[in-house]
Amino acid sequence: MKKSKEIIGSPVISIADGVQIGTIKGLIVNPQQKSVEFLLLDEKSDGPELKGIPFRSAEAVGEFAVTIEDKGVLIDMMKVGILQELIETGVDVIGTKVITKKGKYLGDVSEYAVDTVTGKFAEFYYMSEGKAEKTIMVENVITIGKEVLVVGEEAEVVTENIGENQSGSEKMNENFRSQDKELSGKENISTAGTTEQGESPGGNVKASFASEMKSSLDPAGIFVQRQRQSLIGKTLIKDIKLDSGEIIARENTVVTEELFNKIYEIGAQKLMELAVSVKE
Repeated sequence: MKKSKEIIGSPVISIADGVQIGTIKGLIVNPQQKSVEFLLLDEKSDGPELKGIPFRSAEAVGEFAVTIEDKGVLIDMMKVGILQELIETGVDVIGTKVITKKGKYLGDVSEYAVDTVTGKFAEFYYMSEGKAEKTIMVENVITIGKEVLVVGEEAEVVTENIGENQSGSEKMNENFRSQDKELSGKENISTAGTTEQGESPGGNVKASFASEMKSSLDPAGIFVQRQRQSLIGKTLIKDIKLDSGEIIARENTVVTEELFNKIYEIGAQKLMELAVSVKE
């Protein structure tokens, strides 16, 4: 697990060439998936392109550097509509207000940490004036918005951030790797992108609240709808495959609403792959 400030500024090393090709200058967040989707590259060139590395295409987000296989994993972010819009409507997270679902203000987000294997958020840190930095675990977060981080009431019961080597953080790394393997769209996903494990007395309240907040706090909702309109009806120029190698859509297939929904349920990375795999 690493904090965002520990990733930004990291050198990017091409394994194939054995050279540094740039440094990480920013992180692109997907609020619905509660993850960092892309690492923005400050490349050693004079070109105008804005290059990015899909988080899962990185070989490692390590202690000293981010390593990639070669330059082939880089994407020109501004040439792909779905990525350009994600940047333009992006959520910075740091600086957003932390509000409970009952409207209590807890403070402002000062930092966040992600799982270095999956890119998924692990913890958020916040501070209010005159008080020590505190921690919120990601499972207590309902909505990640452009201006507000909405959390459950249980998020008030937090511990002060006393350092990097907390035992809870180590457990979170294992939990996120396990959860990532289980993401298949079979679970009940709320409109805010929060996975609900079964029903509880407060479950309907959480789903209702998340639905009300979605349009104003979750730019990804509008973002995905625009991509749905843009991609449906276009023709694939290559096969779309699962990580296992199974083909879910073949070259020359026309993107239908059913296919779009199927790929969207798999995850944001696969949706972005679809966006760069159609004829313009």
